[in-house]
Formats: sequence, C-alpha cells, structure tokens
Amino acid sequence: TGSLSQPVATGLLDVFVTHPGAMRVINMSALSQFMATAMLEPEVTNTLSLTASQKVGLSFGNVTINNVSATETVTLPGLNSFRTPPAQVLGTTLLAATEDSLTFEAQLNISSQSPLGGDFGRSVLDMHFDGERIGQSTVERMIIREGANLLRAVTVYRPDNTSEAGLAGQRFLSNFLTGKTSAVELRGTETSTAVEVLKPGVSKLRLHTDVPGTTTKLIANATMNITSLRTGLVNGT
Repeated sequence: TGSLSQPVATGLLDVFVTHPGAMRVINMSALSQFMATAMLEPEVTNTLSLTASQKVGLSFGNVTINNVSATETVTLPGLNSFRTPPAQVLGTTLLAATEDSLTFEAQLNISSQSPLGGDFGRSVLDMHFDGERIGQSTVERMIIREGANLLRAVTVYRPDNTSEAGLAGQRFLSNFLTGKTSAVELRGTETSTAVEVLKPGVSKLRLHTDVPGTTTKLIANATMNITSLRTGLVNGT
C-alpha cells in the first residue's frame, strides 16, 4: 500500500497494488487538484510514500518483508495546456452551412511530451477569435497519450449575440471562406467534460492553435448575363 501526495499535503491517495495493479482513491477532491496541475502546468511534483509487505520464497526457505517504507519526491512533465509543442490543425472540411451558422471538421494534432494522459471523454470547448466567443468545438472522445494524438474536432460557428462577437465572427468567417489562417483559442468551461475529476483542469484549459481556411470551392463558376447595353458618345472640344 502507499500514498501519493503533493508536498503541502499528505494522504491524497490510498493505493493498493496487486497484479496487474489496482488503485483505490480516498480523496477525489485532492485527485482533481493533482489532475488539474498535471494538465495545466509544465511539470508536476509529488511525494510518493510506499509501505511494502511481501513474502518471498527462496531456495533455503521463506523470507517475509513487513512494513518496509520508502519516500521519494517524483517530478513528471505535465501536459502544459498542450502548449509544448502547440496544437496543430492539419486541415479543415466544410460540413454544412445555414443562414446563421456554419459547421466544419478540423483534424487536430495534439502532441504530448508527458507520460500523463488518459481518456477525457466527450470534450466541448468554446472557440474564441479576437477575444470573442464565436462557436464551439467538440471532440467526441478525447484520448491523450504520450506522443502524437490525432483528433477529429467538429466546430459549429455561431457567435455570441453581441456586436463585438458578431464583428469578430465576420472577420473569422471572411478568413475561413477565403482560405486564410486565423489564430484561435479553445477554452474549457465547467461543462466541457462530464468526468468530474477532470473538471477543475479542463475548465481552465486554454488551447491556442491556428485554423486554416477551407479549400472547398463555394462558387464553382459564375456567368454574367447582360440583357441590355446603352452607350452614349459625348463630343467635346
């Protein structure tokens, strides 16, 4: 058995290790704090306290080890809000458009240098452009592992009902439809995930990335019909 704690606290986790391994959490709030630190910071430092009891069979008999304890400070690289390296949108595909909204799919690459990660479940992040909320991006199952993680994010463009958001949305839309890149920020909220232990971290997540414009041709061709043409000649000296 053992406990994992941050330097300022003790007894955050009570761990029972069997084969292949099991963990019983006795303080969910503390685990949420640990996960938030691991998600948002470049590194996370914790104190690992272990107490081992084991019966070992040797050729000359059995040796019993009782209550052997050890304490070690462990520092691991955190996810750092997916800033190192920054998240990349590899491409976008226009899915649907109506009078007041637009839906597109983005292929999102999140690279993690941390051994920490897991299944974040369905994640919904607000998309901001020029400081204004202009839509939401949804990843149906956000699984992050060490290394490259390719995710499918479906974004619905629908600016907030304010003049500032409307203008920011128009600028983003102009860039997107003309193939230009826009720098956006994806922000977590209290409702971004249904996983309770991840809410403190995900709600403070700020993910910066660039969204390339669509390559979809919205106008295949155009024809101008001139039904009448009048000219006038003006003579002058």
